[in-house]
Amino acid sequence: MINLILSGGSGTRLWPVSRTLWPKQFYPLIGGASLFTLTLQRNRALCSGFLVVTNFEQYPLALLQLLEQLGTDAQHNATSGELSSANSPQRGPKTENSNLYPMNSGTPSKLSGQCILEPVGRNTAPAIALACLGLPADMVVLVTPSDHLITQTEAYARAVREAESIAREGYLVTFGIQPTYPETGFGYIEADGREVLSFREKPDRTTAEAYLKAGRYYWNSGMFCFSAGTFLSELLEYAPEVHRTAVEAWNSLYKVDERTQTLPRKQMMQMPDISIDFGIMEKSRRVKVVPADLGWSDLGSFDALYEQLPRNEEGNTLNPNARYLNSRNNLLLNNSRQLLVLQGVDDLMVVHTDTATLIGRRGESQHVKQVVDLLKSESSSLLRAHAHQATLFGSQTTLSGCSEPITELEIRAGGTCTLHLPGPVQLWLREGSGVQLNGQNCPSGVTKTIDGGTLTLSNPSETHSARLLLVGALCR
Repeated sequence: MINLILSGGSGTRLWPVSRTLWPKQFYPLIGGASLFTLTLQRNRALCSGFLVVTNFEQYPLALLQLLEQLGTDAQHNATSGELSSANSPQRGPKTENSNLYPMNSGTPSKLSGQCILEPVGRNTAPAIALACLGLPADMVVLVTPSDHLITQTEAYARAVREAESIAREGYLVTFGIQPTYPETGFGYIEADGREVLSFREKPDRTTAEAYLKAGRYYWNSGMFCFSAGTFLSELLEYAPEVHRTAVEAWNSLYKVDERTQTLPRKQMMQMPDISIDFGIMEKSRRVKVVPADLGWSDLGSFDALYEQLPRNEEGNTLNPNARYLNSRNNLLLNNSRQLLVLQGVDDLMVVHTDTATLIGRRGESQHVKQVVDLLKSESSSLLRAHAHQATLFGSQTTLSGCSEPITELEIRAGGTCTLHLPGPVQLWLREGSGVQLNGQNCPSGVTKTIDGGTLTLSNPSETHSARLLLVGALCR
């Protein structure tokens, strides 16, 4: 069985922590670990490999965290600042289920990991189809989002093993979460034991309360388990256009590197934008459900996050850079080096980053969407990136308070960074030696003026990172 991880969402409801280039699934929200990492950790003992479907913007973080969990030397795949081989297609004839994504069946210590990069998102049914087309028909696939939290790991393992057993009998299995309150933001599954009676859309408050009282309705978790062959067979029957266009798109896949494949945007756009629930699960007669109490949360709001974070006796979230005086039941996230003190306030949410601060009332975190919409209308760069961003080659930090744009680049040992400059920049190697600038040695402590165009920086050191400052407009 492999774990197919879907990672394409931007997590805007957790802005300013979550941003386009660093969405919530990759941010260390829970105990210093990201939701993506926690997904890998809880499934590594259950699966023989991972297949991650993501996009180009999230790929650097996905690859870095994937390789970290695999225990693989990341130098080959995770040190380049650009997907340079994406312009060198390696296409060839394929047939359905020709094992395009090699997954071993060995022990967890020899897990494999592959990535598919979508040039544009087309919802869950096309993403899952692209993955299943490259797998053996009898391969069981555990489909999970990358941004959900599950705290009851033993119960989760039991539920997954039960779902795997049912999937091997030729069924599409979904996971129903035992509801604990009348949630109006989730879809529901009506079930009698393992038998699915119906799928229900997000209800109003009165209907959600009736669902909770009835005892046979479960939250739709967005997790699934089935064999690749069963999924494709049901896809062909109930969503034939998705199947047809997915096969065409799959035949256009080409390698970015030995671990990663992508496809042209044109082929991706031809696939219908449709979810697995609407396209297949609500229509198929081969659907089963595994009801479970997993300590599950989609962490879809700051209010949901508050419930999962450790708090002091007064109900304030714990943070090393936070202090509370006569304050109660506050959510304070401080991801900067600054000390924040709350005095004489209750029930606030304060989310502070290096470049933006959000202050609001706990219980009203749904209004963050309005903040995001406002920033979108202003084309604000604060939606896209943090001042400090992890990258494939190391990290990139934008320094504020300067008359001209200044960027600090950290290039890890063995790393290569390719930049596309819209105009001249000044470059200064602050730390490191032997750094190559477009194939020539870059002396330390000397300022060089670089005309616009493509700039490639390589750090040949096997042990030490290099740090550089660039003054001028930068476009990676």
